[in-house]
Amino acid sequence: MITEKRTSFNAKIVKLKLNLNPHAWHPPTDLLETEDSFIIRTEIAGMSASDFSVNIDEDFVTIIGKRSLTNRKCAFHRMEILYGDFTVRIALPDEVDVDAVSAEYDTGFLTIFLPKAKTHLIKLDDHLERK
Repeated sequence: MITEKRTSFNAKIVKLKLNLNPHAWHPPTDLLETEDSFIIRTEIAGMSASDFSVNIDEDFVTIIGKRSLTNRKCAFHRMEILYGDFTVRIALPDEVDVDAVSAEYDTGFLTIFLPKAKTHLIKLDDHLERK
């Protein structure tokens, strides 16, 4: 009897938390810089690649996804893993080559490789016409 009430109560709390604040969690995210690229690494374990999307617009990378609660018919005695919708928006420190961006999802980490845009130097002609 107590276990049934506890299960029902815990399930209601989890459902309430997810419904009241759908963006209740923020996956840990790192932004690294190497000589020729930026690397974004986000920890989003327990998901598949179809559970999130990555968008690049202007100077930002946005990761949007949802980690679903897999076993709703149980009583949590401890709940530390966060579930629900999330959005991560990262400002890029410099321009990137959007056509060369790549990403991989492996062992719970999404890694996005953003090669830096090449700077184009304009050669000036130093010959001046004199009249």
